[in-house]
Amino acid sequence: MKATLPLFALLLLPSLGLAKTEKIEFKDAVAEVYKEASGDKLWIYRFEPMWHHAEGPRPAIVFFFGGGWTGGTPTQFEQHARYLASRGMVAFVADYRVKSRQGTTGKECASDGKSAVRWIRANAKRLGIDPDRIAAGGGSAGGHVAAFTGMCDAFDDPADKQSDVSSKPNALALFNPVFNNGPGEEGWGHAKSKEWFPDISPAHNITKDDPPAIVFLGTKDKLIPVSVAEKFKADMEKAGLKSELHLYEDQPHGFFNENKGGTEIFLDTIRKMDAFFVDLGWLEGVPGEKQIKAASKGNEDKKATNKKRKTSQIHSKFHGTWEFLSHPGKLPKEKDRPIEAHRLLISRDSFQRLASGENKSSTPLDPVVVNENGAVRQFDDETGKHLRIAKLTLEDGNLHVRGLKEYQHVVYRRVDGVEGPKTGKK
Repeated sequence: MKATLPLFALLLLPSLGLAKTEKIEFKDAVAEVYKEASGDKLWIYRFEPMWHHAEGPRPAIVFFFGGGWTGGTPTQFEQHARYLASRGMVAFVADYRVKSRQGTTGKECASDGKSAVRWIRANAKRLGIDPDRIAAGGGSAGGHVAAFTGMCDAFDDPADKQSDVSSKPNALALFNPVFNNGPGEEGWGHAKSKEWFPDISPAHNITKDDPPAIVFLGTKDKLIPVSVAEKFKADMEKAGLKSELHLYEDQPHGFFNENKGGTEIFLDTIRKMDAFFVDLGWLEGVPGEKQIKAASKGNEDKKATNKKRKTSQIHSKFHGTWEFLSHPGKLPKEKDRPIEAHRLLISRDSFQRLASGENKSSTPLDPVVVNENGAVRQFDDETGKHLRIAKLTLEDGNLHVRGLKEYQHVVYRRVDGVEGPKTGKK
């Protein structure tokens, strides 16, 4: 859910356009457009149980990814969706508008969450779903979107078809969710959402008609204090609502992702989520260990995952020392401009920014992978994958850097007679 940009962003300037939402090809999933907004199609992906329509209406759940209202991908909750489909639920992962793709705010994220729940309920008969057993789930900012649909009455999209259909889910599964958008240390995102506070904050809108919730949180989460989760649980129970809180000792934000917290913790959250739905009467029986472990991608060694982001891997054609030459296009405000005298020192496993052209002072950038075609990818904690962030090209002997969400085009020239960074590798 981090809103901070990687150090690689220091090389680039604000861009003229935004990326578009792209359809994801999930194996054995059905994709449909649930909404069109901001000139983009928003896809929802459905994972169905075996013999689905032969056994009557099923409970359903829709998951929303994390990313600080700025980015993220529906692939984050693919494992959870596939697991619950194996247990008999119709499980969805939904895309929604974010700042990096549509230039939107948290308000639009929340509105899209409501639209997704409403779309599922409006299509319940066609999809073989029980309209009275629809859950919403999510992590971090996606947890906010899910909690918002369950607790807040604002931001229904007037453009939604079947606007008379309820957008309120019947249960919530929340993974280190943002549910307090208030001011102070306990709130998150207040500066960029205060215009809509308290309407946008789930913790400030709990009422007795809200759905039951299960919450997972690490005790070392630097974004969501334990005290916020404990107060949420107390306020839910005060309103007469079922609320479970599971704390994981010494775990940071995002721990529930298998690639970050490890397989053991990931599977523990799966077991507890399953038990929550069994307790609600939505699922039956106790799943076997084989079925639970099938949810794992086999990422049991967290160190192996983290190793991917410790060093850069850069194709040899881009190695060398490069000096800032130009930045085509309109400049941003003076305070946002990069240091024009800086150099880039690029080797096989190092990408450094050298300030003011002085070789003695360099800053290693966040590790990146650059292939022969110049595609720049960086490790993403939320997904455990290398995500494309920029493009390098060599044109007329100069190095061109393009892309990276809201950053644009910077040109560097090779500096003759200046050594690049020494790494001890050939």
